[in-house]
Amino acid sequence: MSHLLKLLLIISLSINILADNFDKAVEHYLNKEFNKAFTIFEQLALKGNVDAQYNLAMFYYKGTGIEQNKILAFIWFDTASKKGHKLAQNRLGYMYEKGEVKGTKSELKAVKEFLKSAVQNYDMAQLNLAMKYNANIKEESLEMARFWYEKAAENGNTAAMNNLANMYYAAQTVKRDYKKAYDLYFKAAKRGDSVAQFNISMMYYSGEYVKQNDKEALYWLRTAAKGGSAIAQVRLGTFYREGYRLVNQDYNKALYWYYKAAKQNWAEGQYYVGYCFFYGFAVQADDKKAAYWMHKAKMNGYSHAKTFMTRNKLYY
Repeated sequence: MSHLLKLLLIISLSINILADNFDKAVEHYLNKEFNKAFTIFEQLALKGNVDAQYNLAMFYYKGTGIEQNKILAFIWFDTASKKGHKLAQNRLGYMYEKGEVKGTKSELKAVKEFLKSAVQNYDMAQLNLAMKYNANIKEESLEMARFWYEKAAENGNTAAMNNLANMYYAAQTVKRDYKKAYDLYFKAAKRGDSVAQFNISMMYYSGEYVKQNDKEALYWLRTAAKGGSAIAQVRLGTFYREGYRLVNQDYNKALYWYYKAAKQNWAEGQYYVGYCFFYGFAVQADDKKAAYWMHKAKMNGYSHAKTFMTRNKLYY
């Protein structure tokens, strides 16, 4: 056997062993044997396996079965990113954006990492990059946002579909087109995106592009609320509180949905929970509890809560 053939055989065997070990680590993880999975990922990461480096970073990032360590997560994401791992690049971009490790916050580096991942056709990075451009109101930035939303939407990203629909709805860089907005909302809504479900509900409620249809509006609003959309939960709660058009008045259901949103730290939901306690809707009137929830809403930036507390002499 030639030296070259022996070398190729050794390399092939080494790759197979690494692959087998990686599969074992995944199996341990799925069986919730996190310590065993971590140990194998760490061994493989130190040998240069880029997928193991990413998974090891995720262990440190989430603190899965080990003590959370954002610094080590950052290091391993960076290591995998430099080898072209698109998921690691996206995660590293997010860490730069949020400054999750002291002294690393950088919008420029975040965009660079998102871009490296996005050009590899990773939809989450395409979405993140689009949102960075979308935050800038300049025309050229909005055009780039639309470009990356379209890419992410083509890859099945429902949040991108919703955000792209918003651009058609609001005529951002494109001619206002309710049909395209509706089609994108509907596509995302059918795939379970609760924000898109809320938006399509409002189109049916107001009769924009589609014929006004309260039954469809209520169906999609309830679906969005059950799916966790805080804005849908508040809107559904308000419909129940007012008993207007879609549903009969029901204070218990109103408070139920307001509370759902409030528990997600949604300021408007917190405001209306406080509102219910102040006026005694579905509960005994309680100024102390009203003040508690109004204060939370105020601290989350909901200006009506501050006004309400001042006007009604609520103190917390």
